[in-house]
Amino acid sequence: MPPWQTVNCRWSCPSAVRSNSLRGKGSLQLTSLTYQGRALGEMRATLELANQTARTDLRWRAQERELLQVQGSVGLSANGVLAMQIRAPDLPLEMLQGLVPGLTHSEGTLNLDLQRPYPATATTEWSLVLNNGALQLAATGERYRDIQIRIVMTGIASTSNSYGWGHKAAHWR
Repeated sequence: MPPWQTVNCRWSCPSAVRSNSLRGKGSLQLTSLTYQGRALGEMRATLELANQTARTDLRWRAQERELLQVQGSVGLSANGVLAMQIRAPDLPLEMLQGLVPGLTHSEGTLNLDLQRPYPATATTEWSLVLNNGALQLAATGERYRDIQIRIVMTGIASTSNSYGWGHKAAHWR
């Protein structure tokens, strides 16, 4: 059986389609996602094509929580624009155990917020925050604790960042 157990896909397209006016709507549902025996929840996505623009909304949920959201649009013409938002609010790092080779322990929460607004002259903004992180690598056997990362970017310049971790032998900030 594939990594997912149920797949529902729907796509509709008008019968009269011209090359410069492609239109359509679709949805995809992946329920009961699993990887190497671990439950990963479900994903639902929609895609709409109209007026030479593709719009999408993808959501990944597990344990009654929204883990990832991807929403946006992209112009399909030569002067098309991109407007996108990707969010991972309070993603539990415990999910990485068993998914990332060589990682024997992980904990903490990751928050990701990336925005590429329209119009194209607006600046891209993103932030990545890791709180109360801990991990243990099989290669070293050591457990790294108190991992704190905060990075905020606007445009191409970093406006605020800080990093830190703790280890039984050393601390870094």
